[in-house]
Amino acid sequence: MTKSFETALAEQCAPTLAGIKPANLFPWTGANAAEFVHWRETLAPYGMEFRIFPAAGRRLIYLFRTARLREILSDSSVRTFLRRLGYPDADCDALLGRLSAKLRFAEEFPHEIGIFLGYPLEDVAGFMEHRGKSYAYCGCWKVYGNPEEAKRRFAEYRRCTALYRETVRAGVPLTRLIAAA
Repeated sequence: MTKSFETALAEQCAPTLAGIKPANLFPWTGANAAEFVHWRETLAPYGMEFRIFPAAGRRLIYLFRTARLREILSDSSVRTFLRRLGYPDADCDALLGRLSAKLRFAEEFPHEIGIFLGYPLEDVAGFMEHRGKSYAYCGCWKVYGNPEEAKRRFAEYRRCTALYRETVRAGVPLTRLIAAA
């Protein structure tokens, strides 16, 4: 049985839909253009957008809370970090355009994507510096900064995802579960 885009959103993006995480990313092979348009229009009043990133012969769906992502990307430490990686000193759309290009054309996966997913800067920088080794804790991402805070967040994300998954499976429309911006 093919999974619906609504079910995939519930399973892959529950923390973003609930407003406790700024963004999620997942691979998707289904859905037609009309379905994407429907969900773009449905999510917009909640302050969310999604982009489709072509990457290595597949599509990655990137769902994000617009205001929260802009806040993250406006942080001076984040901007300095991204500039060192070849990102323009520009607005959110231009930064997302650069990320999309790197996903599509870069020889190496752009691990700075963690910034765009709301991972702490110290964890993203630590992962890149240590090449994924010597981490303090591993959960939704490898933690180089505060493992106790990360454990709390990961547990919150797991609870949220389980709740959304079960509620949608029970027939509740996803739109009834989305938190306002």
